[in-house]
Amino acid sequence: MINTFLEPPTLIVTSPTDHRKKTTVWTINEVEAVEKRPEFVKRKKQYCKYLSTVELHKKSQSEMLEKTQQYINHIQIPDYTYEGVIDMVTRTHKGARIKSLKQFAVNQLRHDVDGYDDWARMYANKEKSFVYYAMVKVAILRKIAKRYPFLAAECTRQERVFMRRKMIVSQEIVNQMIALSF
Repeated sequence: MINTFLEPPTLIVTSPTDHRKKTTVWTINEVEAVEKRPEFVKRKKQYCKYLSTVELHKKSQSEMLEKTQQYINHIQIPDYTYEGVIDMVTRTHKGARIKSLKQFAVNQLRHDVDGYDDWARMYANKEKSFVYYAMVKVAILRKIAKRYPFLAAECTRQERVFMRRKMIVSQEIVNQMIALSF
């Protein structure tokens, strides 16, 4: 939501925790103005709706599958123009090659999906529930590819790399589960 709603930062300072890193800073007035905009309020409500996923690990498998499918069905890929995607990425990754820019763009779009980071934190490294995270990640990559055809090859590449690294989940199972959701 930072990349979507805030202008480029007014100030870049040295991180207080790691002097090798820089931290971006906006004024309180800039942030408060953005938080009052109707589109910000709407997106925040959507995000809060899916924060209930934090409780999923306490649910049964069938409940988890149902919640995962509901989440996948309601995933909203950020809607940028081609120029908007390129601008978003080139602002943060100056001097990167085109191939890298596409990878950065897909990553940024994936992390801009409301609730995705919560799913990743909860399920990415848990053997028994990893399949739900895999379903969400693959579904988001496929929705990005559909919404942004110029990023489709990169989405496919990331999906293949992801599934190769995480051999615990078969591609066929994820495809079948996602097919139920679309």
